[in-house]
Amino acid sequence: MTSYYYSVMEKEDAPEGADFGFRLTGRELEPYFHPGDTVFCKRDKSLRDGDVGLFILDEKMVCRQYCEDALGNIHLFSVNRALSRLDFHISGNDRVFCFGRVIMERVPLPAE
Repeated sequence: MTSYYYSVMEKEDAPEGADFGFRLTGRELEPYFHPGDTVFCKRDKSLRDGDVGLFILDEKMVCRQYCEDALGNIHLFSVNRALSRLDFHISGNDRVFCFGRVIMERVPLPAE
């Protein structure tokens, strides 16, 4: 699994509406963001399908595209579909914690 290094950025470094930022080390958000890029988030735990968020899952921080199915299962997709092996599928009984929504253009959900 790709590891991430996250660092809190000063508020004045962030775009309007951002609450914090972090630096990516993985390629899961390519082509929108690349390793070394700073990504900014808004603290928002109510994500909509297709939003990209920062999550804690299995004691690791991951940045993935969010989708919830009709049964309450959560799917966290790598935006870079070449890395789809890094997707997570979480049953409605498991817990995942969302830190916030990544401020970026809307990305279509994968056609799976």
